[in-house]
Amino acid sequence: VLFAISGAETLFNRDPIEQSAVKVNGETLTKLDVERAIANRRQQMQERYGDSIPAQFLTDDQLRGPAIDSLIERALLIQAAERAGLVASDAELNKAILSTPAFQNEAGVFDPRRYQSLLSNFRYTPSTYKKAIGEDSVINQLTAGVVDTGFVSPNELDFIISLNFQTRDFTYLTLNADLVRDKVSISEEDIEAFYSANSASFTQPEQVAVDYIELSVDGLIDSIEVSEETLRQQYAQNLANFQKDPQFHVAHILIESNDEAKIKEVSEKLAQGESFEEVARNFSDDLGSKDDGGDLGYATASDFPDSFASALTALAVGEVSAAVKTDAGTHFIKKIAEQGVEPPSFEDERERLSYQIRRESAESQFASLLLRLKDLSYNAEALAEVATELGLEAKNTGLISRAGGQGIAAQSAFVTAAFSEEVLVDGNASDVIELTPNRVVVLKKTQFKESYLRPLEEVREDIVASLTVTKTQELLAEQAQQIQAQVEAGDSLQAIAEEQQLEFAEHQKVGRSYPSVNPQLLQQVFAMSGPEDGKPHVKALPLGQDGYAVVALTAVHKDVDALPQDQRQAIAMQLNSVYGRSELRGLQAYLHEVAKIKR
Repeated sequence: VLFAISGAETLFNRDPIEQSAVKVNGETLTKLDVERAIANRRQQMQERYGDSIPAQFLTDDQLRGPAIDSLIERALLIQAAERAGLVASDAELNKAILSTPAFQNEAGVFDPRRYQSLLSNFRYTPSTYKKAIGEDSVINQLTAGVVDTGFVSPNELDFIISLNFQTRDFTYLTLNADLVRDKVSISEEDIEAFYSANSASFTQPEQVAVDYIELSVDGLIDSIEVSEETLRQQYAQNLANFQKDPQFHVAHILIESNDEAKIKEVSEKLAQGESFEEVARNFSDDLGSKDDGGDLGYATASDFPDSFASALTALAVGEVSAAVKTDAGTHFIKKIAEQGVEPPSFEDERERLSYQIRRESAESQFASLLLRLKDLSYNAEALAEVATELGLEAKNTGLISRAGGQGIAAQSAFVTAAFSEEVLVDGNASDVIELTPNRVVVLKKTQFKESYLRPLEEVREDIVASLTVTKTQELLAEQAQQIQAQVEAGDSLQAIAEEQQLEFAEHQKVGRSYPSVNPQLLQQVFAMSGPEDGKPHVKALPLGQDGYAVVALTAVHKDVDALPQDQRQAIAMQLNSVYGRSELRGLQAYLHEVAKIKR
């Protein structure tokens, strides 16, 4: 709270010019900004996709481009917001920090230690974090100002409603493959011609099979066992090193400016026995705690600056210190309560200790095995022998193409190595390939299959099936067009259907999502122009594997006023949002177009 609310600057700021990564209209985006954006993007992807996302998608190289692009877009919006005079007040930002659930303890109270810990994970200081959420605030103001002012005119609304809520009257008959199946004939010449014209489709790409040895910390962890004696020894060691740092329930009054007159007045009021909580409410400059009587909750002495901590530990419970100076200002400190910290039990620690010991052992083995793997695999005749000597397992991928295979063979770095000149042409074992910092692999070719054109006999059935579908559709299209011509000449569509024993249907006032009609057919019916001069619009429509339909569109109904007013208003609000977001995208495109960006 002290650093976040008082706005004290970090002592570890670096020169941004030395770390410049991108300049946007003269404003510097630092390498630290890029690293932080990469970390944020990686966490978002891990939270969304979990373990299902391939490791190569989370590398810095993979994330750097999108992260820089997002930083540039952010900088452009911030600059536009500042030109528009948009600002975020300190009170608003302080409130946002204090109300953020991630910074609160189980009781829902702001926790300074949790706040500092989370910020350090993403390489923020309190001041840079406050600056970042201030920028978020002005960006939100700008985007809301654009999006919320989008609107649809009454005429546009009527037109869109008429398009989306119109209904149509139509009749149709359907033609399916059974009608022409006996007429389809595929000759040998047809098959050979198709085979020659589509040879690329029947070409099997080159394939390689490799043996590989995978070495990973996680894989080693599973093979390590920890005895009960080792667990208890580690627990005893941890217990001996356990620091029983007491926790203090602390309140304070902060005079940020070191105003001597104000410090004297606070000191006098406390000496006269006035309530510490009431003095804090009236005089403290710590906006995060003053309304709570200066209460900072429980913390250890190490959570505070040295002078603050020394004064705190010297106090008895209920006692208030004299004025104490820190970089943040002058404090009056009250120790409300004190409690010790008990070490966890062995049973509570068992699982964590077991994993910790196995992890440390695995990391040590990993480093040692990695060096041996590099030495033994170099010029090795077979990886099976190397695996046996290292106590690992050699596996084989089976034939894979450049598109990859399953499991580890789906990793792009693995596939690239498998088809490298060193492995594919020279027949050597690959270098050790780092898939992740704690996972490596070495591979060596065991089989190679050249790219080849599959023989005609092998693909004949596929060709016949494809040609059958094509010729069936051609015959159906021809028959549908003949029926269309008959109806346009004045014949009845229903009479033709009855004469040829075809399926016939008639629908009135059908909407775009009418469930009783084939969706593909319905979509095409609503794409047709309406009838003219009292004559239906007739059209032959393809339905894919379902055959063909011949449709006679007889009426289009556009009753705009029939839509209930509340539904009309809801549509208008949705369109306002759509238009507003479209205008925002236009603004972003314009800002990017006129910007001077130097990477």
